[in-house]
Amino acid sequence: MPSYLERAQKMGNPVIENGEAVFVWQGKKPPALLGDFNGWQHDKPLPMSEVERSVWAARLPLPSDTYMEYGFFVTPDEDGRFRDPLSRHRKPNGIGQYNQWFGMPQWKPAPETKRRKGVLAGRITRELLKNQYGFFAGKERTVHLYQPPTGKTVPLLVVWDGPDYLKRAYLATIVDNLIAQGRIQPIALIMPDNGDKVGSRVVEYHTSEATVTFIEAQLLPLARERMNLLDEGAHTGVHGVLGASMGGLMAMTTGWMLPQVFGHVISQSGAFVPWTRRGRPLIFDLIEGSPVPPLRVWQDCGIYDGLLDGNRQLRGLLTSKGYDVTYREFNAGHNYTAWANSLVGALEEMFPNRS
Repeated sequence: MPSYLERAQKMGNPVIENGEAVFVWQGKKPPALLGDFNGWQHDKPLPMSEVERSVWAARLPLPSDTYMEYGFFVTPDEDGRFRDPLSRHRKPNGIGQYNQWFGMPQWKPAPETKRRKGVLAGRITRELLKNQYGFFAGKERTVHLYQPPTGKTVPLLVVWDGPDYLKRAYLATIVDNLIAQGRIQPIALIMPDNGDKVGSRVVEYHTSEATVTFIEAQLLPLARERMNLLDEGAHTGVHGVLGASMGGLMAMTTGWMLPQVFGHVISQSGAFVPWTRRGRPLIFDLIEGSPVPPLRVWQDCGIYDGLLDGNRQLRGLLTSKGYDVTYREFNAGHNYTAWANSLVGALEEMFPNRS
């Protein structure tokens, strides 16, 4: 049988066999192997053993439908990241670097992430919002809008980290395909950029009432002016809000504060973790101490995601309070590829086609 190195050179890294991913490295000493499987923690790399002279390998048992991202590091920081010469797959990680990636034999990207032939595309436009009221950091903020290919009035979905969902989760393509197949009702999207350029994303998405006010004061008026939306006054809670990680926390916050407008919350790998010594995030107290609003919630999270426990705890609290919750877990970590796959089901659940 060919060696692991020969197989990795021919088929790509890692080598998949018997329900395991076998990572291969050639060199005098092994690098630190990090990934979704260990939360990208530099102090807990996956150990590599020398299997032949100057060839190192690490074995990782994984479910057959797992999607995984990883990287090799020669120093304990991002500058020490080394591109895997044996891997055929890499993608941007959103923080200026690239991750290697692979899927186990039964994993496939959702077909809805690829534009289907003959599918009508919605119209995407770009706006630059001035900071009129001081509800976000910086002088201006980019916003993308998606108008579906229909003349009907439609619900609106606010998307935190909008350009990331647009570019990295193929959100508009997914929506185009689902509308064309009659699997969801047509929806409009408003997708504001986050505050990373001014270093404010965490502040803006951390259970922020100012960010909710930004929706009411600027995003909703812009969306109503540019797109043909259903009136939430006549259709209580008709709109929705979507976000991942910190955006997932902000999506839950938005729905809780404005359920009469945003009755559909999609929170993907929400950052429901303790931020201070008090032991739990504020959103838990808000939910626990208040009547149940007319809100539908979708939560999902990867089993290799460091935010999994917090999502399970929030799901338990929501369920105990009587919220309408759909909860899903998948065999992946904290990334837009996994969120894109799960988003298909979330949109079908939240915006079903009732015509």
